[in-house]
Amino acid sequence: MDDAPGRSARKMARRERRWATYLLIGFLVLDAIVLLFSIEASRVANGSLLALTFALGLWVLYEKLSARVTRHFSRARAYDAGAQGEEEVARILAGESPEEYFVASDLAFPAGNIDHVVFCRSGALFAIETKSCKGRVDRRGEGLMINDVPFDRDPIEQVTREALWVKDTIAHELGITIYVRAVVLFTQAFVNVRGPIRGVEVSSLRYLKRVLSLLPTSADQREVLWHNRDRIAATLRGQHPRSDQAAA
Repeated sequence: MDDAPGRSARKMARRERRWATYLLIGFLVLDAIVLLFSIEASRVANGSLLALTFALGLWVLYEKLSARVTRHFSRARAYDAGAQGEEEVARILAGESPEEYFVASDLAFPAGNIDHVVFCRSGALFAIETKSCKGRVDRRGEGLMINDVPFDRDPIEQVTREALWVKDTIAHELGITIYVRAVVLFTQAFVNVRGPIRGVEVSSLRYLKRVLSLLPTSADQREVLWHNRDRIAATLRGQHPRSDQAAA
């Protein structure tokens, strides 16, 4: 395994927690300042109106900051859950024989990152988008629903773009035409979906290995893909630098 799975998600979780911490510290400092002013205002004015005004302003500010802190911590937990899902997928594949699978994880591409690109000795190549949401996943027409609610971002479209980018990058850089299968993988949800949607496989973690062995591949692709897996993975990693690498 060449890349640390979940790296981007862990980085985003740390960023959200930092923002929450900064807001908390800022609030405590502001709280102390406003409290001192309230006490002084109450003493000077010899009345409660000004002090009450300060207290009301402090309460309004607290409510706003509290909501923002909660959102940052919630996002951090969601990113951590996503990272755990990516790490679990990587562990499952790492537990198989290295003669069967080769995995490149957390690959940056122009519209975000690709959780996993899996090379199979059988000749198949997969782009996998993991989702850590809980509940029940159902098909609704040509899309997906989680707990009867549409996804904010269509995972079918998302992983299709990732698979096409992998295919086009390999063809452009190496002159090799490889068919890339797209998979949306739910690590914690119950998946009530049968068959592909718009050419994309939808699966739970339990059936990952079955999905990876779904369709046969030509002998030519099998030979080219497996023997060039290191070169292809290195090419994919080099096409779009990570935001943390770019900032270094």
